[in-house]
Amino acid sequence: MELAAGGLVAGAHDLSDGGLALALVEAALASGVGASVRLPEGLPALAALLGESPSRALVALDPGDAGEVAELAARAGVPAVRIGVTGGDRLVVEDVLDLGLDLLRDRYEGAIHRALGEER
Repeated sequence: MELAAGGLVAGAHDLSDGGLALALVEAALASGVGASVRLPEGLPALAALLGESPSRALVALDPGDAGEVAELAARAGVPAVRIGVTGGDRLVVEDVLDLGLDLLRDRYEGAIHRALGEER
């Protein structure tokens, strides 16, 4: 709450449906901006990307606000981990995937049509 009220959050997406993987895709497609991400250590990539454990969010912020956000999170007892940066026209998850936003948009928006054998 304090982050949003202070104008420290440029964007946020919960991880409750599809985990970090879907949140990254949806955020990149909604903003039209790619990202380069390094998954936190200690979990297999599949668990880190698809885990839907509660009370987690992907948050985008200005790099200049990172210190203040980390301080507010620590004060609130909320773990916060920097996983990457935004920019460009690709979604890159280190050692896992590197896809252009155009391809992601086509696959994301056309998935149901393809599954039903329909042309778009």
